[in-house]
Amino acid sequence: MEAAAEPVTGRPALLGIPFDQTASFRKGAALGPDAIRQVSNGLETYSPSLDRDLTSSPFADLGNLSLHTKDAERVNTLVRDNTTFDPARLS
Repeated sequence: MEAAAEPVTGRPALLGIPFDQTASFRKGAALGPDAIRQVSNGLETYSPSLDRDLTSSPFADLGNLSLHTKDAERVNTLVRDNTTFDPARLS
């Protein structure tokens, strides 16, 4: 699916978090954000449950958060510091 490079006010944005240091069995989660982007061109854009084409809902792909640490708590802080969430907007 095609995404804008810049965020659109009031619309969702994707931000990849390539981190797998907390994996207890098999590493690989850090490859997930890029893998999802690679296969997203093959996704069907029409949603029968929403009865609309998802390409009519703009969103931005902000790439991956640049992580220079393997510390899970620091990664949580980086995510929190680089994103905003306003629960009041849900109601």
